Amino acid sequence: MDANVEVKVYKRRFLMLFLSIMNTGLIEFQASMYTSIASVIHDFYSISYVIVMFTSTIFTITFVFLCYLTLRSMTKYGLRHAYVIASFFSALGASVKCLGPSQHNFLIIMSGQFIVAIGKCFIATSTPMLVANWFKSDESATVIGIEVGTLMLAGMVTFWLPSLLFKESDVRIADHLKLINMIVVFLTTTCFVLMVCSIEEKPKLPPTLSQKRKVEQTEKLPLKALLKNRDYVLFSMSLILSLTFDTTLGTLLNQIIYSTFQRASLVETIIGTLLMGFGFVGSICIPIILDKFKKFKLITYIIFSLAVTLFSLIHTCIWLKQEVL
Repeated sequence: MDANVEVKVYKRRFLMLFLSIMNTGLIEFQASMYTSIASVIHDFYSISYVIVMFTSTIFTITFVFLCYLTLRSMTKYGLRHAYVIASFFSALGASVKCLGPSQHNFLIIMSGQFIVAIGKCFIATSTPMLVANWFKSDESATVIGIEVGTLMLAGMVTFWLPSLLFKESDVRIADHLKLINMIVVFLTTTCFVLMVCSIEEKPKLPPTLSQKRKVEQTEKLPLKALLKNRDYVLFSMSLILSLTFDTTLGTLLNQIIYSTFQRASLVETIIGTLLMGFGFVGSICIPIILDKFKKFKLITYIIFSLAVTLFSLIHTCIWLKQEVL
């Protein structure tokens, strides 16, 4: 029966990938923007750093409560449905935040962040479906790496803000916040229009037979089968720990730098750029290596060992700077 099924790889898959990473990058920028300038937001809105952190952590909290519903929605209605809704909420949340660059309107900012966070839930698990529908098997890791690299690139851009902007009076801070929000509104609205006009659920023909069979078999697996899979559970735990360290460092970097170094805005820009820049390079290079050599277990051990070592080194250096030097 498989021999009678025709397969084809479409060039349009690159447009699908571009729209996906554009949407992902804009949502991630909005998620990370306020914590990257936490000291500015703390002073401008006269709020605590804990509340500033909620502009980022609200994305995680929202995902915990809505992930099941959004995943079921994507499974039932498809990839196009998820992308269009995500881009709509992203544009809507950005538009709401345009009303917030005033010292007494932080609640509007949080409302906008919550709206964007809802949109992020719809695309948090969309990349595997995009890969399954449009890409060859030997392209899957690279596509996922590009998506992760987009997150790093968006985070890196937010760390440029302390050096490029926010160096003057509170009046100028309001103007800069408004400018950034207007740019984001334009980009997210453009992304939404492109999604509505261009995004497709799947091509007429599958990219590979093996990929098609893989998707069909995966959909039939019960949740208990995954929870009983030792390797899956161990990898999930290690991934959760890695993401926790990464998210925590990115969220708290502004506060750590400003409480430790002079010329903090420049230091934050340099460290943030290096942190996210190397993450971007790794996100692109490692999947290519995986696709070529298929040494998944070995590469996983190397990556997590390096991550633990480097995170320990970062915290040791910060402790030495504060307590010894």
